[in-house]
Amino acid sequence: MRLYALIMCALVTIMSTAASAESWKIVRVSGEAWLFVPSAPKTRLSSGTDLPNGASIVTAGGARVMLRKNAETIVVGPNTSMAISASPGAGLKTTVLQRSGTLEVEVEKRNVRYFSVETPLLAAVVKGTRFVVRVNGKKAEVS
Repeated sequence: MRLYALIMCALVTIMSTAASAESWKIVRVSGEAWLFVPSAPKTRLSSGTDLPNGASIVTAGGARVMLRKNAETIVVGPNTSMAISASPGAGLKTTVLQRSGTLEVEVEKRNVRYFSVETPLLAAVVKGTRFVVRVNGKKAEVS
């Protein structure tokens, strides 16, 4: 019975470590940036924090935030509001919801099936590339 309990504890530890390796992590923050999680007060972002699914990031003027998940990166520019979808599709798809501002995205083709950025005006869906999405009032563009 003890052996069974030890094996179960080891499996839970391994699974939770693997799950945390698959989450988006705040790598770098410069300036004022805030994390909004449903049913919780807003908190100031700091490096090393895991980004919960469904949480929003809002940056002030002059602020930048770098997120990383495996080989993929997102740089959140100044005056930007964005979130990672609360239901990312079992790790096979990442959907970023961008309300305003600028996102610089780098996606490795072999690590994800699809990566999309959805704005109120457009949706960019890629399999692997580097691109920038800008949303400003009634205008959105991908480059």
